[in-house]
Amino acid sequence: MLFDAERWFDTATYCHSKDLDDALFADAENFNAQCPHLRGNYEANRHLVNGDNLLSQRVNEWCGEAVVVVGAGASAMDNIKFLRNAQPQFRVIVVDRAYQRLRDEGIKPDIVLSLDASPAIGDFLTNVDADCEVAMCVTQNPDAVKSVKDKCKKLWFYSLVNPYDKELVRIHKENPGLAFLRAGVVVGYSAADLAYWMTSGNEQGGGYIVLLGNELGWKSMSELEADSAFYKGRILLETVLPSGKPFYTMTPFAEAGVEFQNMMNVYKDAVFVNASGGLAWVTHEMDFQTAIEMEVERNNMEAFLEKAGRITESIRKPELVEVG
Repeated sequence: MLFDAERWFDTATYCHSKDLDDALFADAENFNAQCPHLRGNYEANRHLVNGDNLLSQRVNEWCGEAVVVVGAGASAMDNIKFLRNAQPQFRVIVVDRAYQRLRDEGIKPDIVLSLDASPAIGDFLTNVDADCEVAMCVTQNPDAVKSVKDKCKKLWFYSLVNPYDKELVRIHKENPGLAFLRAGVVVGYSAADLAYWMTSGNEQGGGYIVLLGNELGWKSMSELEADSAFYKGRILLETVLPSGKPFYTMTPFAEAGVEFQNMMNVYKDAVFVNASGGLAWVTHEMDFQTAIEMEVERNNMEAFLEKAGRITESIRKPELVEVG
């Protein structure tokens, strides 16, 4: 199964409802108005892109394999021992902000995925190892891109797929093969998208993809306060998880939770498991240790469902209350 960018730049494929269609178009217009520097970043980085470093070339490379997609949430560090033991049975894709934590624990990811255009992203990858492979979006800060390129083993490039974003459509037309990952509110969404395309193509279905550190919020005020420097100034929201426990988030993270659910409606041939808790609700939810153990059952879906259970496929929209 190859990645057909033209297909995903068609709104009929990309979106599944008129309401969401209208919202995505409005979001893209608003985003480009707030981020006029993205075009300049692309122009500064485009000379680095060539036929040997397109991330889209790696479609199906891990066909049918198991992958952990590691975000920067607390559940990643809470399960660091199990994550370390999961290799090499599981591939590991980590988002840029979580890379240093895994590195400090002696975990070498297969790919580090970066997306945000902020210059601060370079700080997350200051100590990137020489044998590390990193994937960066062509619209990221040029200084951050150069810094990473000079340090890592291999730097892969991609641009996002979003038919509602005129700038991304333009980049796709100028550089066929560069457009690859679907756009989302958080980098963890694009990392899950990468995991799907890396593991797709198996005749028996896609890969086994476990989300860890992708809770999209905080389970307690103490967790939030430990992370407050990064999210300072954001409006804090409170909700209650299906377990009955309180959970703290913010509007972009709540939107990302819905995006993850929509992803499940598109990629039905893969097994997605959320081991993060929080708002990234996907087809199956369980603790990380169980998710690792259950991988051996995934080719026997009847046995897998008997042990893992299955959550509703309907979209959950949590009740959110602003914290005063």
